[in-house]
Amino acid sequence: MGEKFALVIGIETYIDRKIPEVQHAEADAKEFAEVLLLHGFEGINIQILLSLVATKATIESRLRRILSLATVDDQIILFYAGHGFAENDHNYLTCSDTTRGDLVNTSISLQSILTLIRKSNRNLRNLAKNIAKNQ
Repeated sequence: MGEKFALVIGIETYIDRKIPEVQHAEADAKEFAEVLLLHGFEGINIQILLSLVATKATIESRLRRILSLATVDDQIILFYAGHGFAENDHNYLTCSDTTRGDLVNTSISLQSILTLIRKSNRNLRNLAKNIAKNQ
């Protein structure tokens, strides 16, 4: 068994105040990270992004970093607590800097996450294909 990596995101408050708060999102993310420690994850391999730190650029950057380090034997977990939405048959995760007037362009599509996985490592591409089949 390889290394274990996690990107844990909890967005409770948004810069755009027109987007409602998500109660307990930060607490849920922190608790999930604690559970990961109990299951063999090393603290250095758990990236926690809470509320205003969890911008679109930061989330995408941290995910790219984890994927660049991962090999076929590694385990990667993405935890997200915050708002999500669907538009035109695509699912999105909101970021702390998402704006209500431009949701699609200021959020992260699940498809873009799959694309990052596909580009990251030949061995991880099979995972992305399996996820895409089940969407």
